[in-house]
Amino acid sequence: MIEDKIAVRYARALIELAKTKGKIDDFAIQLKDFLVLCKKSAILLPALTNKGFPTIKRIKILQDVLQQEKTEPLVLNFLKILIKKGRIELIPLIHEKYAAMGNTVMGRCHMTVVSATELPEKQYGDLKEVFSKKLGQTMILKKEVKKEVLGGVQVRIGNRVYDNTLKRQIQDLKEKCYAN
Repeated sequence: MIEDKIAVRYARALIELAKTKGKIDDFAIQLKDFLVLCKKSAILLPALTNKGFPTIKRIKILQDVLQQEKTEPLVLNFLKILIKKGRIELIPLIHEKYAAMGNTVMGRCHMTVVSATELPEKQYGDLKEVFSKKLGQTMILKKEVKKEVLGGVQVRIGNRVYDNTLKRQIQDLKEKCYAN
């Protein structure tokens, strides 16, 4: 819980920096690239979090690794601060919070379309367009196929669910019948 609050604070600070430079998406990509590097190298994150190494040494390791990655100086400085403050292990959570905040700032939100079978691309496009207009945001589409839906679609956007599935209609019909 406390890590969540800390990650939000760091993500918010980086978002504010990114907004001033007009590089919200660029910074998100660079944080993600850093996470990919950490996953590829089993020793990178443990080396950066190891308090047995002096802070200067850990920062040098970071600089050496990111020198080839063309990382923005602001992102590099941000990662250095995380090392100095002993928070670099929170980078996956910080990235997650940053990406969510970035989408909000840029007027984007995630939309999950659940259906019994894969829909034609035109239908996905139509759904994105309808909900983009309805909510005034750009939709980032995720598709899910679930056989138990039976037919129709369910659209989830944030904590809202628009359920027009056959399964839901059958449940509603049952509730009406038993209510009488």
